[in-house]
Amino acid sequence: MLLGLSRCADMTVWVLDRGEPDWEARELITEAGRRGHEACFVGLDILEASSAGLVVRGVPVEIPEHVFVRSQVFTRSTRAGRAADLAILSLLESLGARLVSSAASTQLCANKLTLSAMLGAHGLPTPETRAVRTLSQVKELGCRWPAFVVKPVYGHASIDVFGVGVVPRGPDGDLNERELIHVHHLLANHGELVAQELVYAREEAFTTARVCLIGTTLAAAYSLHATATMPDWPGKTIPALERHVLADLVRLEAVARAAQSALDLASCTVDLVAIDGQYLVIEVNPMVSVWESWGDCRLVEKDPAALHLDLIAGDDRGTAEPIGIES
Repeated sequence: MLLGLSRCADMTVWVLDRGEPDWEARELITEAGRRGHEACFVGLDILEASSAGLVVRGVPVEIPEHVFVRSQVFTRSTRAGRAADLAILSLLESLGARLVSSAASTQLCANKLTLSAMLGAHGLPTPETRAVRTLSQVKELGCRWPAFVVKPVYGHASIDVFGVGVVPRGPDGDLNERELIHVHHLLANHGELVAQELVYAREEAFTTARVCLIGTTLAAAYSLHATATMPDWPGKTIPALERHVLADLVRLEAVARAAQSALDLASCTVDLVAIDGQYLVIEVNPMVSVWESWGDCRLVEKDPAALHLDLIAGDDRGTAEPIGIES
């Protein structure tokens, strides 16, 4: 689906996603149109590579100058279609479009192994992470880590995430039968899994801080009160977006900006969890896709859609007026 808003334009902008445009997508399109840019929503599923370039239903399309890549490009991706999706992003860049964020950076974040490797290579604290392809490798990790999770290399929404060592083990320390069966089927379905040491206990509620960066602007920060996301656990709950403890905002921002720099991201959300006096980076998403629900968690007066348009216009210097906050 394409929804054009203007014809005579200073700049051409795509908002790339799946399905129908959501509230945030429409905000981006409206803000771009207000600035005199030609802006439209483009569904990734209708784009095809051909000898004529990039086409929609066989008709060549003009390559935009800028593309905002939205979250459903990945959260609605399939194993069979993932390579084609990433190829379209790379093709857009090769044909001259500037992606927010770049195809290479987005790919690093989408793959949980390369994400962990890049964070570690830049000295950012993150849970110990390994690739596993066999049940024997999982058993070996069971001897090293009291508890850990296994999950798909490309995953989202805690789908196929399973906790090993959640139930106390016997005296031999081996995986129990349920764990062996579950991991066996996950390996059969995915071929390769990510194993990540569990850094918090089953019974404890933990607080994940999310930091939202749009270009150089710290746009929002809040805490997600949660319990671990596994099949036999209550799961992540977000009763309300809540401003993170202000005393930690400086530390949170520093770690989040370091992650953004390490991955060369134009915008991102960074999830962190406080363990033993430091913040571990749990996840980095290569776009800021949702902000309607931020409410008083916003840290600057300027609207997030406007911040995104500042970013592609080259007018992003982190100078957005901060909201006055009382500690």
